[in-house]
Amino acid sequence: MVPLTPLTQRALLLRAAHAGLAAAHPVVLLRNSALIAGLCKVPPKGRTLVLGIGKAAGAMARALAELWPDPETLTGLVVAREPQVAPPFAVIVGDHPNPGAGSAAAAAAVDALCAGLGRDDLVIALVSGGGSALLFDPLPGRLLGGHAGLPLADCNAVLAALMAAGAAIADLNTVRRHLSRHAGGRLAVRCAPAQVALLVLSDVPGDDPALVASGPFSPDPSRLADVREVLDRFGIVPSKVLAAALDDPAFETPKPGDAAFARVRSEGIAAAVWMPAVRAELLAAGYAVQSLGDHLDGDARAMARNHAHAALAAARQGKRVALISGGEATTQLRGPGSGGANSEFALAFALELGAPESSTTKPGQAAIAALAIDTDGIDGSAAAAGALVLPDTLARAATLGLDPEAFLARSDSGGFFAALEDAVVTGPTQTNVNDCRIILIGNPRA
Repeated sequence: MVPLTPLTQRALLLRAAHAGLAAAHPVVLLRNSALIAGLCKVPPKGRTLVLGIGKAAGAMARALAELWPDPETLTGLVVAREPQVAPPFAVIVGDHPNPGAGSAAAAAAVDALCAGLGRDDLVIALVSGGGSALLFDPLPGRLLGGHAGLPLADCNAVLAALMAAGAAIADLNTVRRHLSRHAGGRLAVRCAPAQVALLVLSDVPGDDPALVASGPFSPDPSRLADVREVLDRFGIVPSKVLAAALDDPAFETPKPGDAAFARVRSEGIAAAVWMPAVRAELLAAGYAVQSLGDHLDGDARAMARNHAHAALAAARQGKRVALISGGEATTQLRGPGSGGANSEFALAFALELGAPESSTTKPGQAAIAALAIDTDGIDGSAAAAGALVLPDTLARAATLGLDPEAFLARSDSGGFFAALEDAVVTGPTQTNVNDCRIILIGNPRA
């Protein structure tokens, strides 16, 4: 057997990741959807209205139109992150990650489209991650107890503070569902009494539909008291207007058992849908494959530490094994750099491998390489999906005069990997499932 170079590890990591993205593309997923197949066989008596909301909305809507027996009977709207063509549907570009004027315009368009729905009408809701920002209009005070309304700037300030503190997705969504007039099941209320067929492409650990896009068609399990607890836990003080709203029962969301959900049928597509395709690529390259979990969450640095320890243990035994994991890492912003949780995971992982106190890979041990990407193609504030770690990452950084600890300290993991030309750039992928992490211990089979 001829040992292969680290570049071959790099090529395999990229090939496996792209196989996972292909398996998670909405065209593939909708073709395998039992819910969509059933709808195609029995069209409704009334109108069929399609609402695509989220980062994968355009691709999901286009796939539906290709599968539908008579696409000319479909009307609808796609609320997306970037301009795109999705015939026969109109497209509105919302704002992400911070809601803005585009998000409010999307909310108004959704309201106009849903007006006057009857019992014979069908709403096909195609929901994916990112929808909570793309479709966002603060709850209006004129409808709720006489408040002046929730200022968008106040809502964004609270949400930005939570994200900067590294809040978990469940905490973020507890707050988001109580600020937006379409989140937390309120869009289901607006569409009643029509039938709703809900297809959720999950990007969150555990695949809870109430967490994807803040659950516009799902009952909200959280309460106003939970919102106050989350803000208190992170030391975030809301504005006086928001604080008053969080004490007003009129701002509560619809709960399980509400009549609005009686005619909602749903199907979920798991966030770890990419894993089988990645596993197949790695097995073909001669690796044993071990999953470290498909719904991991928490701090990216702590996650990197745990993954590095597992990789080093396998390397010491000379194993050829691939470790994979899915979920959603979080990061706490500590500086003005670029990048997100995946590139931060990769940089912290590289440092763990090279840390003086750890048992680093020695001659004769298996080489370690890794990849971590956000499957929507955008990792935090960087124009990349994530990053690659190769056996010589830290050595090349030293040659270029790059201090990885300094990059990590200022939350500039994206800048570090861009300088090494190890950033993984995919562009928008048209899908959004959970983070993809792959670690190779040992060289691929020749």
